[in-house]
Amino acid sequence: MIYDLHVHSTSSDGKKTRLELVRDANYKGLKVLSFTDHSFIDDVTEEELNQQYEQTYHDKSKVILLNGIELDIGDHGSMHMLGYNLKDKTLIKQELEKLKYKNNEVCEQILRNIKKYHNLVITKEDLFPYMKDEFITKRIIIEYLIQKGIVKNNDEASLKYTGRQAKSYEKRAEFTSEEAIDLIKKSGGIPVLAHPTTLHMTNGELDDEISRLKDLGLVGMEVNNTSKTSISQLNIYRMLADKYELVKTSGTDFHRVDRNPFCIGVNNSDSDSFFNLPEIKEVIEKGRR
Repeated sequence: MIYDLHVHSTSSDGKKTRLELVRDANYKGLKVLSFTDHSFIDDVTEEELNQQYEQTYHDKSKVILLNGIELDIGDHGSMHMLGYNLKDKTLIKQELEKLKYKNNEVCEQILRNIKKYHNLVITKEDLFPYMKDEFITKRIIIEYLIQKGIVKNNDEASLKYTGRQAKSYEKRAEFTSEEAIDLIKKSGGIPVLAHPTTLHMTNGELDDEISRLKDLGLVGMEVNNTSKTSISQLNIYRMLADKYELVKTSGTDFHRVDRNPFCIGVNNSDSDSFFNLPEIKEVIEKGRR
């Protein structure tokens, strides 16, 4: 079965809209697709999105859409937590809204720091063309810096202005791993550790970390992120998932074509245990009707 359980759209930092990606998924013959945008849950339901596809492209969508999210974790700088099949979107939206307010304050301080250390004035009004709502984010500041020709790319923006190495850096407000797992589960969802590769841990350290997360309520682990996972890592992650009785998942982590030349879709058995969860089987069966 061709599927993808880790895809980003323009709702966060991807370069294709959700509707375009549903089109791509139908073209490539995907059976299941999950949008896992950073800290974003859409008001548009999966059924409504497939209806939009059918109205736009005059074709019935054959893709089963599974709701998802990716949360940044604060107690480890490069940890992300995926959440799938969230049933109570209200709760998670409320907590994300609180985080947005906190991070807006963080970003306003970054702008003050940029003025102080770089003699560069950026106002909130300057950022309006790049904002989707009333909140400033680091991604918006970076986009402004690139569009104005102040930096060439994300890496330079991070190095000079927003990253940990920069004088103007301020730490972003994020969930702890315990808070993220708890929030996903209270929302009726399935918490899954994303791309363990980015944790940059030794095998022993990762084993200890998976054990800790399992005790907190972790249900799954993304053993195969085709953008990041090597063959040797894949075998280790499979072994750890089995050791701690975690379901396994796989996805492309698609953002844009130049990062993922093969676009969306994986064709492997690494998510079989995930698809066999009763609540996921129910979603798939409902989507097939």
